[in-house]
Amino acid sequence: MNPFGGASIQAKPPEKGSFPLDRAGQCRAVAHEFLGCIESNKRDYSACKDLSKAYLQCRMEKNLMQKEDLSKLGFEEKREGQEEAKEDKTRDEKFYDRKREAEGFVGGTGVKGSRKGYFS
Repeated sequence: MNPFGGASIQAKPPEKGSFPLDRAGQCRAVAHEFLGCIESNKRDYSACKDLSKAYLQCRMEKNLMQKEDLSKLGFEEKREGQEEAKEDKTRDEKFYDRKREAEGFVGGTGVKGSRKGYFS
């Protein structure tokens, strides 16, 4: 019962079970290495994925979290022939298409019909 007269909110348990604190410091070294990597790479998580994976593996080995396949946690196994060059691209190169620019693309020129708005 809510003392303020509103509806009470029921707490839900986490989907993956409990995630206890590492009070004994069993995985502290890996955690500090991961945090240092993120700080030295200007908060770019992609450069520190291997350390993140190692931290989760450490927690699973020490029974600080439920053992689970790493592919379910977002980590993919590297396959043979997978190119390392794909990972070297910067974020801008991944999302920016230079082909359209080379063809003379100008944004907004393909809009058809009259547009009525605030300034028209």
